[in-house]
Amino acid sequence: MLSIFFRKLLLARQASIDEGEIKLLTKNFYMQPLYELVVLQEKIKKEFGKKGLKLIYETGKGGFNDLLMVVEKFTSKKEEFQQLWLNIFRTCGIGNLEIVEIDKENFKATLRMDKNPFAKEYLRECGKQKEGVDYLTAGIIAGFFSRFFEKEVNVKKKVV
Repeated sequence: MLSIFFRKLLLARQASIDEGEIKLLTKNFYMQPLYELVVLQEKIKKEFGKKGLKLIYETGKGGFNDLLMVVEKFTSKKEEFQQLWLNIFRTCGIGNLEIVEIDKENFKATLRMDKNPFAKEYLRECGKQKEGVDYLTAGIIAGFFSRFFEKEVNVKKKVV
């Protein structure tokens, strides 16, 4: 079943799924099994260690920036920008992200991730971990909040 947000994007001609191409807000997307991303991350981790994981994080942090610039054109209010971003996050299948608290004064936000498909696939393939495993998504979140706060921020991952 398509999300309400995705249906709105389709109706506004801001999303399309044609043979060989998926577009959201004028940006091309690529769909592949999560298993392959878990394997890729593990190979990068094995080959390059923490430097490789940082590279994945930094890629996520900068990678969604183009999409965020398109999203910003749809709204001038930060709260609306935030909601649009959360909807895109869910529509892309990254998981159900909830913003618990935003402290604009100290440039901090507390988030809760529910139903992260990458983490579930990682658990299935690699077992339970002592720290967060989705470096790409952590980077995407850091990129969003760096733009939101207009100040460079980083994500601290915590497994509960």
